[in-house]
Amino acid sequence: MQLIVSIYERTWIPQVSYASTAPELSDNTRYDFFSRVVPPDSYQAQAMMDIVTAMEWNYVSTLASEGNYGESGVEAFIQISRETGRSFVSLSSSSAK
Repeated sequence: MQLIVSIYERTWIPQVSYASTAPELSDNTRYDFFSRVVPPDSYQAQAMMDIVTAMEWNYVSTLASEGNYGESGVEAFIQISRETGRSFVSLSSSSAK
């Protein structure tokens, strides 16, 4: 992704992604010609945490694709669960290829 973004930046061509959710792409100082139409992982992770809380679940298992797209989403979810103090939430994670 970094190579593609840098090519677009050098030629001043804006890039719009329909699927990129990686949080590092929100850094406008590094990716000033990049935009997306989906929210970053942090928004999706917060929505997942809201569901876990509302359902009063004690155990959560995640399945994600290998690489930035899937793994950063799981990391965002784990970070939000720690920040909210949801210590009763156990996380089991698997990556699918």
